[in-house]
Amino acid sequence: MEKKKIANQTLNKSWRRKTISQILGDKILFINNEYLYLKGYSLRGVFHNTGKMFLCFAPWMSYDKAQKTFANLPQEMTTRNKSINDLFYLFLNWSCFAQKEKPALANAYQVLLHYYPQYLKIMLPVCLAIDPSIVMTETLPFTQGKQLSEHEQKAIYGQIIQILSEIAEQLPSSEKEVNEIKKHTGSCIYAMSPAEIFILMLRKLSYARLQDIRFSKMKDSLRLKIVAFSQAQKFVEVEKIIQTQTDNKSCNLFLK
Repeated sequence: MEKKKIANQTLNKSWRRKTISQILGDKILFINNEYLYLKGYSLRGVFHNTGKMFLCFAPWMSYDKAQKTFANLPQEMTTRNKSINDLFYLFLNWSCFAQKEKPALANAYQVLLHYYPQYLKIMLPVCLAIDPSIVMTETLPFTQGKQLSEHEQKAIYGQIIQILSEIAEQLPSSEKEVNEIKKHTGSCIYAMSPAEIFILMLRKLSYARLQDIRFSKMKDSLRLKIVAFSQAQKFVEVEKIIQTQTDNKSCNLFLK
């Protein structure tokens, strides 16, 4: 009986130590990604996952409960995600998940395709604004997440072309037009069009990084992306995603 009690105490300490170490690793990855994209830190980033660490010390938390509570899945979009700021941090969460997942999913865009394609209208513009290089025709095999059928993949592919075309058609051509969009658009993301989400996310990045939006470059790049998707006609499955932007998150084609 005494040996069993000692064994349980040892297991209790080991899983808590291991879980806290993993949470700290995730926290550091999250903060590093935030800095790469925003060129700065925020309180939201600093306190990311802090609640999970406190839960590890809770006396009622067991190993089995911890496995369920801290399930290794990308954060799902919920009604709590109401603002552009919320979408940015959801993107960061997906980016971190993609980097630590085995096999690696490469980036947030791949997480969107493989786990939450139902959020394309909201999250595709976010991916495009934050890191345009990750939105591509290439994808990893659909063996993770939802494991979509060929028919479902075609439907998603068609939706991507439609969203990209809509964004390209509604792009503003000056900072004044961007401010008008901000002025007349409500704060709730569910009432926004993909084009509005895209431009307001880009505006957030430009303000945070003290950079200007490259309007002419943005239009040209979007046209090329639409052509690439139209010519490919379907997803090109690859074993590994090779970034066209040398994996440099601090560089955004739409900002200068």
